[in-house]
Amino acid sequence: MKIRFTNLGPIKSGEIDIKPLTIFIGPNNTGKTYSAYCLYGVLDQNWLPFYADHTDLDIYDEFIDQISKRGYVEIDLERIIKENSELLLNDLCKVFTEEIIYRFMQTSKKDIFEAARITVELSYGDLELMLEHLPNVEMSGGIGVAKDKELIAIEKKKKNTNLKIYTKVEDEGDREILIKFLSDREILRKALIANMLTIILGCIRRDIVVLPAERLALVTLYRYLGKRGIKIADLISEEMFDNADKLKDFIRDIMFISYKYSMPIRDFIAFLDDLTEISMEFESDDKTKEKRKEFIQLSEMIENDILKGRVVLERKEKIATPILEFELDNGKRLELHLTSTAVKELTGLVLYFRYLIDKGDILIIDEPEMNLHPEAQAKLLEIITIAVNKGVKVILTTHSPYIVDHVINLMEGYYIKDKIEENNLDKYLFLGYKESFISPEKVGAYFFSENGEIKDILDFKERLIDWETFSNVSDKINIIYSNILEFRRTSENSNGGKNNAIQ
Repeated sequence: MKIRFTNLGPIKSGEIDIKPLTIFIGPNNTGKTYSAYCLYGVLDQNWLPFYADHTDLDIYDEFIDQISKRGYVEIDLERIIKENSELLLNDLCKVFTEEIIYRFMQTSKKDIFEAARITVELSYGDLELMLEHLPNVEMSGGIGVAKDKELIAIEKKKKNTNLKIYTKVEDEGDREILIKFLSDREILRKALIANMLTIILGCIRRDIVVLPAERLALVTLYRYLGKRGIKIADLISEEMFDNADKLKDFIRDIMFISYKYSMPIRDFIAFLDDLTEISMEFESDDKTKEKRKEFIQLSEMIENDILKGRVVLERKEKIATPILEFELDNGKRLELHLTSTAVKELTGLVLYFRYLIDKGDILIIDEPEMNLHPEAQAKLLEIITIAVNKGVKVILTTHSPYIVDHVINLMEGYYIKDKIEENNLDKYLFLGYKESFISPEKVGAYFFSENGEIKDILDFKERLIDWETFSNVSDKINIIYSNILEFRRTSENSNGGKNNAIQ
């Protein structure tokens, strides 16, 4: 799937072909995070109700007619995907950049994004992959509601490729309400478009999550910044604090701060905030644990091979939000704010792998290398490529030459992995898992330049990534060092072998 960005912040124009592992590199402030966040926004289903209210797309009259006249329609979703997927996705992108992006980024400065445009191009391979995933998508719900009754049902069962929409009437009162509802074609049109997009997005990805760059602070502050922190203002009346202006100001600050996060940050906080429910549901479901065993193992690899300890949830009685702690190898536990920055940095990924990530998901990680030693960066990359090979799509933004260099290693190693003996893997890998080697066909790498362009920098034939942005800095550092040494020698010679400036 190719995504084209135009006038998105510092990006003037550029196209990205999303691969199972897609890497964004480039100087600061060139639009890497904007691009990743907008991909998240476009592919996230939470905006579909808002989208449906703002789309002017006029299609599916034939289906609206059948629902209105016969009370039943069965839609061939394979045909919809082939004929309408690109149209619907581009319309979603249009509404996103015109109406949603300001809310998504949580800014009132609309001039920042007023010229932004995002377009989508689907290849034949993309459509084939969507059709392959279609049988796995399930849908059940209603379009029209009268009081607590659904008057129009919509369903798509697993392994089926048709969508059924039918009316449900129990008495004459329902019938009158339904007739009035069906007379408003606009409501049906918007509902149909939203439901079709839900299915199309479900064929592109199962779920999509982000590890924002702010995660290091958020894993220690989420209990105060999440939805329960916001509720402080709702639960405490102003009258109780007429003489406590400082406390009232503090409460207002919590409300203001909490609502000014961009959606990827708020969604990450919400995930941490809901860990009690998520973990309890997970732990009580043996089938889910068995199904997701291979991803749980990835979380354990991060803990065992990088962090040398375990991230644990400490559930306190009468406290809805769990407390995150870190258990050392000796059994002692530290509160998370007392741990190293590496532990804080990777806690979110450990929890995602343990409780959430599954095949078909998209995981976006903003600067995975933050606060990690180069060896830890390489180990983390090997775990990430294992996840990619297990069916997770990953998008990375990075400033790390170690990550880029090691991706090159893992691509090259893909062609010899079946010839390497198991007891000799430590010569080629940090962790020693053959599953870390990755086919170049699964990798995309893009350079975000300071002139606003996005450039494809993966040489597929040579299996190399042109990371000139890093080598230029290394070369410059070496030149500076040489110049300093030359100046020192010249200065010392001119002073008879003594340099008063350097003692």
